[in-house]
Amino acid sequence: MGRLTFRNWDPQQDAEAAYKIYSDFEVVRYLGRTPAVTTSIEEQHERLQRIVDAMESRGDMTGVWAACLGPEPIGSALFKELPDGDGNPTGDFEIGWHLRRDHWGQGLGTEIGRAMLAMALSHKERVLAIAYPDNKASIRIMEKIGMQPLGLTNQSYGVECIAYEAKLLSSNGNDTAADG
Repeated sequence: MGRLTFRNWDPQQDAEAAYKIYSDFEVVRYLGRTPAVTTSIEEQHERLQRIVDAMESRGDMTGVWAACLGPEPIGSALFKELPDGDGNPTGDFEIGWHLRRDHWGQGLGTEIGRAMLAMALSHKERVLAIAYPDNKASIRIMEKIGMQPLGLTNQSYGVECIAYEAKLLSSNGNDTAADG
C-alpha cells in the first residue's frame, strides 16, 4: 500500500495547502505554455473551485485530485484530456503529477505516477505523459513506471515536450504494457 491517498480538492479547506505547492516557481516552472505562480490564497481558492466545477460538469473519471500525505495535500494527481496549443481537446489523455518541493526526491512522484497510470489504463487503452525535455525528474518517473518514449512533440499545450505512452496489452499480445 502506498503512502499517499487521493481525494477531490476542497477549495475551502485546501487553498492554503495548494498555495504552498503552486506559489513556488520551482514547482510550476514546467507547467503549461507560460508557467506562473499562484500569487494569493484567494487566487488558489478560485483555481481549486474551477477544478472541482470542471470535474463535476464532466462527470467522468478525468480530473485533478489532491495527493495527500496524511490529511494534508502535498501535490496533485491528474488524468485528463490533453489540449492542443489553442486549448482544444486532442483525443489523447495524459497522466501527471505535481509535488510540493519539500517532498521531492522521496519517491512520491513515482507513487502518484503509478497510481494515475493504473487508474487511467482502467479507463483508456492508451495514455500519455508529457514533460518539457529539461524536466529530468518527470522523465525519470515516466521511465520508472514503465512508459515508453515517443519522442518530441508540439501537439500538446502549444509547447515542445517529450511524450511517453503506456498501452494496455491487446488480446493478440502485440502491444506493450506499462509494468508500473
